[in-house]
Formats: sequence, structure tokens, C-alpha cells
Amino acid sequence: MAQQTKNGFGPVDIVINNAGLVQGKSFLESDDNMSSKIMVVNAECNMWILKEFLPDMVKNNEGHVVAIASLAGIGGVCGLTDYCASKFAQYGFHEALRVEMKSMKKDITVTTICPFFINTGMFAGTQMSYIAPLLKDKYVAQRIVSAILQSEEEVVIPWRFNWLVRLSRLILTSSAMDKLNQITGGFDCMATFKGRGEKNALHQVQVKKNLEDN
Repeated sequence: MAQQTKNGFGPVDIVINNAGLVQGKSFLESDDNMSSKIMVVNAECNMWILKEFLPDMVKNNEGHVVAIASLAGIGGVCGLTDYCASKFAQYGFHEALRVEMKSMKKDITVTTICPFFINTGMFAGTQMSYIAPLLKDKYVAQRIVSAILQSEEEVVIPWRFNWLVRLSRLILTSSAMDKLNQITGGFDCMATFKGRGEKNALHQVQVKKNLEDN
């Protein structure tokens, strides 16, 4: 597909790594196969996609890589152990890639987006509404476009969560962060998680069928 894209449109100028899966179960309740799939889709595939398109960017000395990571890639969340692991990996990969491009003196921007839960249905049922309601997908999309146009390197959505990220990295101990997480509902936010349910399962079946047909 990468080769078909390049044959039809020429070198790709921007790649947005956006694919993601979640199962929303505690570590001991999680399905092993699904956890493995989450790691592949959310983290590993980012590398294989860029192996196809990054060489042209390096050759032409221009391009933009965008990762739709997550706040769950910066801090742990109950009920999202495998998802957090995948997003930590995605965040770390793009952070290392950003530094690598700078060390190579290449004019390639790497933008990592770290949003809170978004109302796409992927995190339906989560509860932290008194701290932050689910983000509207249109708002997040507009913020991502803005970040791309301004060549921002790291974006936390919503902006007010920036202070929490900075505090957790520089000031607060892990026990203090745990207490803050508990007080704000972070320990129980996935307790009523529903996700896309059957819609997600049907979507996966359709995607598999389309791949087989092609």
C-alpha cells in the first residue's frame, strides 16, 4: 500500500500515526491475544509505517511525522495497563525519532499529540467528567491541525493538563501522584468502560474482509 501511494502521488510529505486499539480491562483480566495486538497496532506499526515513508523525507530533507499518542502514554491509568504500555512505547519512539532527526540535521518535524479521552466511542463509559469531560473529536482534530501548522513538538490536550504533566515529572513523588489520581477519580475511571463493543468487533470483521478481498 505504501508503494502504491508513492506511485500514485509521489513522495509523502506528512505521516500521521493514528491507529489505535483498547480493551479496557485490568491486567489480570485482559485477553493475552488482544494485549499483543494492542502493542502491535498502537506501537510497533508506527515504526513499520515510517520505515516506508521516512527515507524519502530524509532524502528530500523535509517532512512531518505526527503521532496521536495519549496522556496514557505519560502516566499510568487503572484498567489500561496494555494500552498505557503501547502508548508509552509510541511516545518514546517518536521522542527518540525527533531527537534523531535533529542530530542528523534534517528538517523533519516530529509532533507528538497527547490527548485525554476523546468522544469517538473508543472510550465510551469512562467517568472523570467532573475533572474533564470527554474531548470533542472536532476540537481535537482542529488542535492537531494547528499543532502541525505551527510545527509544535509536544501537545497535551486539553491545555490545562499541562500543569499535571509538568508536576508529575519535576515535583510530585509517585505516592503524591497516586493520591491525586485517586482523589480525581483516576482509579475508577474505567470501571464503567464500554468502548465500541459490538460495533468495534463488526468493524474489525469488515476490515479483515476488505484486506482479504484486496
